[in-house]
Amino acid sequence: MTDCSSTYGKISDNEELHSWLHLHLTSGVGPTIFRQLLDTFGSASAALRADRSALTGIEGIGSVTAEKIVTSSRQVDVDKELSVVYKEGITLLTWDSGAYPVGLKNIHDPPPVIY
Repeated sequence: MTDCSSTYGKISDNEELHSWLHLHLTSGVGPTIFRQLLDTFGSASAALRADRSALTGIEGIGSVTAEKIVTSSRQVDVDKELSVVYKEGITLLTWDSGAYPVGLKNIHDPPPVIY
């Protein structure tokens, strides 16, 4: 089961779920930057389509992190990760999922995706 609702829109399509997981697995993208990307671009898929210039315009994202995001498709194998998730029956939860643990949600910078 995958419950991936979000204030940034229901993650009801595979592209957006793929994009959330992609950003989550990208080196240099922690919870703060993840949230800034969603706030700036409106969705994870839009953030992944952003160019270096747009990314470096976001506070906390320098040229190194922008480069990691832009080139992350060569470093991150989301399809492999999702294959394991589905094969093992693992549940993915996002920040705004009803099943996301309240105690975890209330910490400073909770992880955007948990398994």
